[in-house]
Amino acid sequence: MQSLNQPTQRAWLLSFSPDFQAAVGYHEMSQVIMSPTLFPIATAPDYCCELMIMQQQILPIMNIRKLLAPQQNYLDIQSHPIIGIALYQNKNNGKVQSIGMQLNESPKLINVSDEQACDLPDEADIGYAPRWADFSLSCFLHQDKKIPILNIAYLFSRQFRQKIQNEL
Repeated sequence: MQSLNQPTQRAWLLSFSPDFQAAVGYHEMSQVIMSPTLFPIATAPDYCCELMIMQQQILPIMNIRKLLAPQQNYLDIQSHPIIGIALYQNKNNGKVQSIGMQLNESPKLINVSDEQACDLPDEADIGYAPRWADFSLSCFLHQDKKIPILNIAYLFSRQFRQKIQNEL
């Protein structure tokens, strides 16, 4: 339970599946698109093989679930996806970029305090995936579950793509 004197920050709790949840800062989530039209990208990796067009921009759509557990069978993926549009600032040119993430359900607004800080998930945790550490800033406990905080800018960076390609 949080102390009354402990300041809190608002964050969005994102669900990629019942086992895989993460959070982003309040200002990093721009909007949620229900049942968008997605276009396949034939030569892209499985975790980022779709895009959508929004406000005359092409947005890559990342499926964190496929990134974390590429070996799992995904027959239960929704036929009407939910896409969370996140924002980050490009380190190279300073521009604000938009990206999409496929979600299992609509994001939930939560409050987080420093008292909730914890280590990233490990092998003993349900929903553990070794890659969390690659693109998470930190982690906190929420309803007795470890929730990584995503580093959106790194997740969509050239450096991260190269790291993942080298592992494949």
